[in-house]
Amino acid sequence: GVIALIQDVTEAVVREQELRRQIEEGEAINKSLEKRENEVRKIKEEWERTFDAVPDLIAILDTEHRVLRLNKAMAERLGLPLEEAAGVHCYEAVHGLSAPPPFCPHALLLKTGVHQKVEIYEERLRGFFQITVAPLYDEEGRVTGSVHIAHDISERKQLTDLLEQLSYKDGLTDIANRYAV
Repeated sequence: GVIALIQDVTEAVVREQELRRQIEEGEAINKSLEKRENEVRKIKEEWERTFDAVPDLIAILDTEHRVLRLNKAMAERLGLPLEEAAGVHCYEAVHGLSAPPPFCPHALLLKTGVHQKVEIYEERLRGFFQITVAPLYDEEGRVTGSVHIAHDISERKQLTDLLEQLSYKDGLTDIANRYAV
């Protein structure tokens, strides 16, 4: 005689097919995530290159005056490696102070919630600067910090001072200018 053993494997085949389908979906999702991660990485790198290409001195500050990020120009002017800048108080790094200076546009921005602009001479940065700060907001509209931009106006300031001097005395003869008041 012949003995026949019959086993219904339909459920096992269906489970295996479902498992294969899930594995394929997972692989497709992983590929999609890898593609998106690469896109995000490229966007991040492009933003960093753009941020570092700007010749103005830029810092991103939080509400406690701590540096979140500096651009290359600011880090170089301060003599501070980029990787050491995060967490440093701006008033310590830029002004050598233990608290914000009285003219601090970031402090005023935190009080008012609107952008500020001021012109200063900063010895540690070796020049005259027009400082502009713009608020950064969270999703609920609360100020979370600022973008702090320092534009070097030293050359303009020197030319303005020279023009003022020339308005009083002739530059060649050092004789008083007859039009001076």
